[in-house]
Amino acid sequence: MHIVLLEDDTALQKAITKILQLHQHEVTPFSNSNELLTSSLHQIDLYLLDIYVDGINGLELLKILQERNSQAQVIMMSVASDLEHINKAYNLGSIDFLKKPFHLQELLHKITLLQPKTKNIQAHLSIKQEQHLTKKEKEFLELLYNKKPYVVTYEEIENTLYNENMMSLDALRALVRRIRTKLKIDVIENVSQEGYKFK
Repeated sequence: MHIVLLEDDTALQKAITKILQLHQHEVTPFSNSNELLTSSLHQIDLYLLDIYVDGINGLELLKILQERNSQAQVIMMSVASDLEHINKAYNLGSIDFLKKPFHLQELLHKITLLQPKTKNIQAHLSIKQEQHLTKKEKEFLELLYNKKPYVVTYEEIENTLYNENMMSLDALRALVRRIRTKLKIDVIENVSQEGYKFK
């Protein structure tokens, strides 16, 4: 998994980064939330966000990340464990909340439980012989698959697949056409004026 870590305690940041890397995760650490917000990172599987950091606080950052991509998986971390902070984190879209101090094995356990959600869609589809899905084609199908039976809007596709780059509808339609030629069964449904969904 590609994990973004926001933690301004240098020692803790290094400890978390090291143990996650030992378990084959790619980690991009930040100490300042504003730097994270303006970064041009792509394909983040999980955000680990401390609440009290330099820049905007982790809860405000969580709100912005969810507005950009409602599929973003976020675990909040904080010494503040009162019900108000916990409720706000979950209401804003956090999938879990870790009270500091916590054992690093506890964090690893939570991340391990999340990993089945990042599916390799190619293993669940019938691909034509000698055909292979590109990285972006797999990402598109995974986005639709993980949100089925709901529609994935054009905006969500742009935010998830293209990040800060502009997405043209012609480019998206071309991507869908390429995918359809590689699949034995068409699993992509076009929802007029809205987006696409997994059949």
